[in-house]
Amino acid sequence: FLPWLVKVPSDKLQIRARDISQDQINKLEELWKSEPEARFADLDRPDAIDETELSPTLLHYEDGYHYQNVLAPLVKMEADYDKQMKESLTEESISVRWEKSLTG
Repeated sequence: FLPWLVKVPSDKLQIRARDISQDQINKLEELWKSEPEARFADLDRPDAIDETELSPTLLHYEDGYHYQNVLAPLVKMEADYDKQMKESLTEESISVRWEKSLTG
């Protein structure tokens, strides 16, 4: 620890500390995007993260159906992400007024 940057935790805080994996950190950060008040315990909720197992992409597929079954969930995930990003950029309660200038 660098005491000028971060306080050294007390013994009581170190006892309360828990081991957390990088995967759990990533899931919690994803959860914070939709629920900013989420806590570590919320990761155990079944509805917290709807993460389905995705099949890895391959160089060769058995047939068209296999290709579709692998790529369709990826395309849907990307579309949902793009929609969420676009919705987060919208502004509400804005009024626009058009007027003619004096010059014409």
